[in-house]
Amino acid sequence: MKSRAAWSGDSGAAVEAVAASVAVLAALLGSGADHADPAAADALRDGNDLGDSDAVRGAGRPGAVGGDPLRDLADALLDGLAGVARLEARTAALKVQLAADYARAARFLAPPAGSVRDRAAQEMALVAEVACVLTVSERTAGAFLSEARALTTALPLTLAALRAGTISWQHARILVEETG
Repeated sequence: MKSRAAWSGDSGAAVEAVAASVAVLAALLGSGADHADPAAADALRDGNDLGDSDAVRGAGRPGAVGGDPLRDLADALLDGLAGVARLEARTAALKVQLAADYARAARFLAPPAGSVRDRAAQEMALVAEVACVLTVSERTAGAFLSEARALTTALPLTLAALRAGTISWQHARILVEETG
C-alpha cells in the first residue's frame, strides 16, 4: 500500500493487514468459484480503495494539497473511514458467500433425514457450527444464515453491490428484510 502520512502507525498497519486478509480470502474463494472480484482484490492490494486521494498522500505537509494542513488531515481521515467502510462491506459479502456455501456443503454431507425431527436436528447442528465459528448466539447465526441464503439466491444484485462496497451490510440486511 502507498504511504499514509496522515494515519498513525497502528491505524495504517491495521488497515494494511485487513486489506491483505480480504485480498487473500477473496483470491482463495475465487480459485474454485466465480464469486470473487479480481479487480477488487487488486484494488485492495494496491491500496487504491483506502482513501487514496491527494489529501491522504500529502496530508500533514504544509502546502501539499491545500493551504490548511489540519483540513487536509481531516479529509484524509474521512477518506480512510470511507475506505474501511468499503472493506467492511466487502468482508461482509465474503462472509455471506462462505456461510451460504458452507450451508449447502453441510446439507449435501448430511445423511438423508428419516423424519422431521432428524431434519430439525441437522439444521440445528449446522446453525450451532456457524454460531461457534462466528462466536455469536445460535439465534444470530440462524438469522445470518437465512440472510446469506436470501442474498445468494434471491438477491444476487444486492450481494454484488455489497461485494463492490457500494452498500453496507446494514443496507443489505434491510433489503433482505424488505423483500423477504
